[in-house]
Amino acid sequence: MDWDKLNNEIHFNINEVYIFCDSFNDYILMQKWNGRYQHTIRGVYSPDQVDYRLLRLDVDYIWSILPEFQEDRGLSRIFRADAKRLLTALEEYFQDQTNDEDDDGQNEH
Repeated sequence: MDWDKLNNEIHFNINEVYIFCDSFNDYILMQKWNGRYQHTIRGVYSPDQVDYRLLRLDVDYIWSILPEFQEDRGLSRIFRADAKRLLTALEEYFQDQTNDEDDDGQNEH
């Protein structure tokens, strides 16, 4: 909502918007929001989804631009290495989630 109030500072060539909410209440409000740029919103994410979604968006973006850099082996290699690091971070994120769930299950007994 704060972002929408800055409409004079926003570029008109925005194609996609992803909203990461600070609180669950903001998440609920943004799910119902029908303000400006509504047609460009591709996702509204709750606080517990931020890490995963940002990493996933980065990986998806890298894969989407790789064909443009087929001729430049150096940049292509760098982008692929970046994607691999991000995928490793995603793997660690899911491992942490699994470990947290395991720890919660053990604490209940």
